Amino acid sequence: MALIKWSQDLSVGVASLDAQHQKLFQMFDELNEALLAGKGREAVGGIIDGLIDYAQEHFVREEKLFTQTAYRDAAAHKLEHDAFIRKTALLKEDHLGGKDGIALQALDFMSAWLQEHICGTDKKYTAHLNPRGIK
Repeated sequence: MALIKWSQDLSVGVASLDAQHQKLFQMFDELNEALLAGKGREAVGGIIDGLIDYAQEHFVREEKLFTQTAYRDAAAHKLEHDAFIRKTALLKEDHLGGKDGIALQALDFMSAWLQEHICGTDKKYTAHLNPRGIK
């Protein structure tokens, strides 16, 4: 799997949201490093907890901006957030249940999320938020 790395090309044009996205990239890197070191099982619990914290903090921030600015794609965007929350809850449940391969599943999930949601869906709100002074 090719590792996706944060770069300015991935910026959504809102500094606080970019910082939160960079945190997700850091968690992705940490999990990848743990897997490469053969310590994926030990690291995945903390990473999943971090993802849950990320969702609670970051999604609330984005959705608040959407409400404040009447972002027309807010409902569809929130559906993607809800799907993220469901998936991380399932990963946590599987990890706590002792299932094998959860670290790799989490890495695959995070990779897809970074590529599809942040690089695709999130980049769409830049043109809406920036003209409203949110940078």
